[in-house]
Amino acid sequence: MRAAPALAALLALAACQQAQETPSAGASEAPEAAASSAAPAAAPATPDPLQERENPDRVLAWFSQQITDGQWDQAALAWRKGEMDGATLKALMGDAPSPIFAFGHGEIEGAAGSLYYELPVTLVADGGRLTRQGTLTMKRVNDVPGAEDWQLAWHIEELEWTQ
Repeated sequence: MRAAPALAALLALAACQQAQETPSAGASEAPEAAASSAAPAAAPATPDPLQERENPDRVLAWFSQQITDGQWDQAALAWRKGEMDGATLKALMGDAPSPIFAFGHGEIEGAAGSLYYELPVTLVADGGRLTRQGTLTMKRVNDVPGAEDWQLAWHIEELEWTQ
């Protein structure tokens, strides 16, 4: 029974997350955003979260909201170009009814001309009867000549379930 309070807290936290543009489950901000958080006015956000180059959490918030709203085809657009469709994404989520995501703390790391953002993710669905945990990895290419717009924007590279 010890898991029941933790699950209730996770559901409450996930519900709060959906009311905000940025996930509130301890997800980190991009270094640029964290450094400027003391500034009185932040730089204007990119209108389309799928074009986001600064803050991967903004893409995650959008992705999570699409899943919660049952917009599987839309949510699949957050993936690498052409690598995901709505039906495949829904199957990856276990065809779970009423899914809610909670994101843990992530780290941005650079490697060979790209930035990666890896963080733990928890999926709670079917009124709390289904819980899955895993790791989500996002990527963006640094400003490399010849890179396409979708490569320069944060996108989901991989979602791997551990439980």
